[in-house]
Amino acid sequence: MLTLFFIIIFIAELIITSWIVSIIRIADQKVCQANKQVTESRKKLKERLYKIKAIINIANLSIDYIITYIKETKTSFEQILNKDIITTLILLILKIPENKISKCINIFMIIKNAYSKIFT
Repeated sequence: MLTLFFIIIFIAELIITSWIVSIIRIADQKVCQANKQVTESRKKLKERLYKIKAIINIANLSIDYIITYIKETKTSFEQILNKDIITTLILLILKIPENKISKCINIFMIIKNAYSKIFT
């Protein structure tokens, strides 16, 4: 009778261990699938991050080019305005009688001050 008891306990232990082993195998398969998905998504994320980095670098360069273009056009407009203002003032001075020259100089200084405040 005692041997029958040990045999039943041994068979029960075998059933329990086979059940535990099957659960472990299923869990291992799920972990392997999750690892595969993470590895694939890591590659995709890495590629996308490189693309985003390249896009940001291109945007940064284009902004720098725009800023330099604006600075260059600003200086060219300043030069054009300086020439036009000086030419206009010289023509005004040549046409105005001598007593009004001091007023023209004052107007010239006001324009110069306003111009320097606008473009600086």
